[in-house]
This record gives sequence, C-alpha cells and structure tokens, in this order.
Amino acid sequence: MLPFFSEGAPEVGWPDRPRYLMSYAYVDDSQVELCVQHGVDLIIDSGAFTTASSGKQMDHEAYLDWLLANADHITFALSYDVIGDHHASRVNHEYALKRVGDAVKMVPAWHLGSPMEELARMCAESDFVCIGGAVPFAKAPDSLYRATAEAHRVAARYGTKLHGLGMTGNRILHGLP
Repeated sequence: MLPFFSEGAPEVGWPDRPRYLMSYAYVDDSQVELCVQHGVDLIIDSGAFTTASSGKQMDHEAYLDWLLANADHITFALSYDVIGDHHASRVNHEYALKRVGDAVKMVPAWHLGSPMEELARMCAESDFVCIGGAVPFAKAPDSLYRATAEAHRVAARYGTKLHGLGMTGNRILHGLP
C-alpha cells in the first residue's frame, strides 16, 4: 500500500508506446514529424511557465490555432494556465474546450497553493489533470510531497489521474502514481 492512500493505491498504467512532451514555447514542427514517423504519443504543454518566466506574452489564440492545425498528431494538450490565478486558468480551459472541441483532448492544470475545491471541481469534470506550481517548493521537498499527496487523495475520489509538471524528484516519482 502506498503511504498516501488509506484504501490502497490505484493501478498505474503505462502507455503502450513512448510519449514526448513538447512545450508550445519551443514548438518545432520537425519534432512533431519525428513523433508521427516513429509512432510516439505527442503531448503538448502550453508553455505558460516558460513564457511567464521569460517575460514573454503567451498568444492563446495562436496556441489554439496550432493545436487545431496539428490535431491529428496530438494525443492531448494542456490548457493555457495562468500562474497564480486559478480563475483565469479555468476561463482559459473552458474557452479551449469550446474552441477546440473534440479535435484535441484538452487537460486542465491546477497549481499547488490553489484551493483544493478547485482541484476537486477539475477532477469531477476531467479524467486527467496536471499539477503545476512546484517551483516555490524546490527547497522544501517534504512540503511538496505532502501537498502533492493531498492532491492525489482528492483525485482518487474521482478516479482522476494526475501528472506533476516539472516534478522530477525521486520521492515524488517513486512515491506517487
């Protein structure tokens, strides 16, 4: 039994083929073509953290246009999240769902420090949610683990899978599904 579940851990399923996560901030159509040639699942991150960290502006419309133009090659894409503003992130996700429709599976992102009620709402509406906002926890791995484990407890109630954005520490990778 994993330590964060009182009733046992959900089964963790690995994809049957490799996955490649590409940030829209560094989009490269030749990499998309390589993924297609080699049968790789292509996952697209909106690049919100990268653009915000560099001081650049994100062009939400251009991102959605690019997703639609490449929809046949994309397994799923992250909605454009606004760091530190879960309301704006929700609006962006809802807009992306309307604009992109069924062409691309859009995945919302919840940030550590945002209300758990917001995560619960996302989990009730989506089978997959990404967790961001880990950078402030870089020097506090115990706090990161506790917060992320709590997010997994919330997601487990809905059967929702989580992906930690930028979370590469051994304790997170090996201690949480």
